Amino acid sequence: MKKIINKNKNLIFLILILVIATFFRLYFNPMDIDDATIGYRVIENIASGKGFEYNSGEKVLSTSAPLHIIIISFFTYLGMDVIFATNALSLISALITIILVYFILKEINFENAGLIAAFILAISNDFVIYTMNGMETSFYTMLWMTSIYFFIKKKYSLTGLFLGLLVFTRVDGAMLAIALGLLYIFNHKKIPWKMAIIAILVFMPWIIFATSYFGSPIPNTLKAKQLQAGSDSTFFIRIFAFLYDETFLLLIPFIIIGLIKIFNKKEIWPIYFGSLLYLIAYTAIQIHGYIWYYIPLIPIIVIFAAIGITYVTKRIFSQKKIYSNLFLIIFMISIVATSILGMKHYKQKVDIKWESYKEIGLWFNQNTEPTDTIMFHDIGYVGDYSERYIWDYNLLIHKQEKDVTTKLSYPEFMKKYNPNYVLHLKKNVVDTIENSAPDYVGYELFKTFTDDFSYQTDDLRYKLNFKNYYYIFKRK
Repeated sequence: MKKIINKNKNLIFLILILVIATFFRLYFNPMDIDDATIGYRVIENIASGKGFEYNSGEKVLSTSAPLHIIIISFFTYLGMDVIFATNALSLISALITIILVYFILKEINFENAGLIAAFILAISNDFVIYTMNGMETSFYTMLWMTSIYFFIKKKYSLTGLFLGLLVFTRVDGAMLAIALGLLYIFNHKKIPWKMAIIAILVFMPWIIFATSYFGSPIPNTLKAKQLQAGSDSTFFIRIFAFLYDETFLLLIPFIIIGLIKIFNKKEIWPIYFGSLLYLIAYTAIQIHGYIWYYIPLIPIIVIFAAIGITYVTKRIFSQKKIYSNLFLIIFMISIVATSILGMKHYKQKVDIKWESYKEIGLWFNQNTEPTDTIMFHDIGYVGDYSERYIWDYNLLIHKQEKDVTTKLSYPEFMKKYNPNYVLHLKKNVVDTIENSAPDYVGYELFKTFTDDFSYQTDDLRYKLNFKNYYYIFKRK
């Protein structure tokens, strides 16, 4: 029995890590973010036979993750709750990603680093929160890492299959497909026809369907997000702000060391070449750097950090294994502590607002006519629970005029589209800004919702009190 345990101890550790990962995701699971519930309404429309659309009768591709939407729609059609189905797929995908990171590092002879990386991914606050946020992020990240794993294993048919699924899930997955294709050409001096054909065959049916149904396979959200960002070209730079986080600040020195240690190792090239193209592409298309767009890079970052940690422990404690183990234990406890702090802060700041959006959506459902229209900038919860026609201030769900190059102001949008109700959110820091509703021509203030929350700073020295005001205006 002892021999069996010793022989399989790393797999036993990996199983324990997966149990920890599951616990963290279920215990700290926040409410799904507002953008996720935009997809929920599309999913419910598909499952009920109303079509692949947000507002009934309007064929607009209002999601950038069609495969994810289709999968959840199938389970919803079978009677599964949409939130449960989404979270179940996200959890399974996150666990598979953790397993893949371990085996990728094992494949390139860094098995111990694989266990460290798996543990960090299991409890890292951003990777816990944003792989359980109701969006396609976790599923997409899993497909990204699966494609890399099979490429490293030289299983190119399976690489093509998962690259096809990746691009089907989100078109930006093409960056990894291009990166792996170029690496194949560099390594083998020939074009990877088989890999490419399999990938194309997987996502081509969606291209054909989307072109015939929506008029284009390009998500409507792309131009909307570009308008929203206002030609923001800082996506690449924002990766450094993303690393300014409770957990990643501890990892930065080891990330640098890990990068230096394995930079010339050809087996690792698929890991960072695809990530580099991904960052360049997002910077080029000029959209805002929302944190969930950086999540697929976390496993890559953690791989470098884990390699750096193992290198440092071997160099410093080469003669004293007990000190090496003690250092790892203390370091991992620090990662756990900072991750818990980060998750606590996230729930403090965000969950209360989502609860308010849900309450307001239910109010609209119960106090307005089915034919009424509502305008807001965060349409997810409000649209899903109100079940009303939604005018999205960010135009994510509406076909846009070709000549539009700048975003309308709130009054300009109201004048152009004439919604029955307008929801306006005002965020106040208590004791610094007085409660005062805006004044809109042709509309009267009809109802006000408020929520209060407190935020404790990391050093526990300051407690900030906030109040959000949600003003509902009705057309006169």
